Amino acid sequence: MNDIFQNTTHLRESSTSACLIEELASFSGEHNSSEMKYPHQSNRSSSSKSCRIDVEEGNCSLDSSNSTNNDAENSATRRALHNALERSRRNQIKEAFTLLREALPMKLDSKSSRATILNCAAAYVMSLQSRIQSHQKEIEECNRAIKELEAEITNTTSSS
Repeated sequence: MNDIFQNTTHLRESSTSACLIEELASFSGEHNSSEMKYPHQSNRSSSSKSCRIDVEEGNCSLDSSNSTNNDAENSATRRALHNALERSRRNQIKEAFTLLREALPMKLDSKSSRATILNCAAAYVMSLQSRIQSHQKEIEECNRAIKELEAEITNTTSSS
């Protein structure tokens, strides 16, 4: 999914949201052709616009046409696509929370809330940061002790 957002980031400012949704759908494998034409209704008038997407080039343009499309069918298609993309996004978030819960050393119930998982993860990260700081201090103390011992060794060998 990260690749999808990287490939479409440049489209966000210059394209319509419908084009972006259609672009995301094409990158996620829901459509097979490399160039697709999707109906897009910019306002509720009888004229329609279509969104042409060139997947390989990453271009999206609106073409005006006077053809009359079945608005209900187009709306249902867009709604179904949006619902599928939203379902996919929710599944990815769910999987990410599962991975995060499993990565934590404390064993949380599979029914733990997302807030609980995030709080435990934050506490664990803070404890790891604290451990890192204490280990760094210990390393610094050991390095000082080594330097003192090396200096002591050089003093005893030079005085002999």
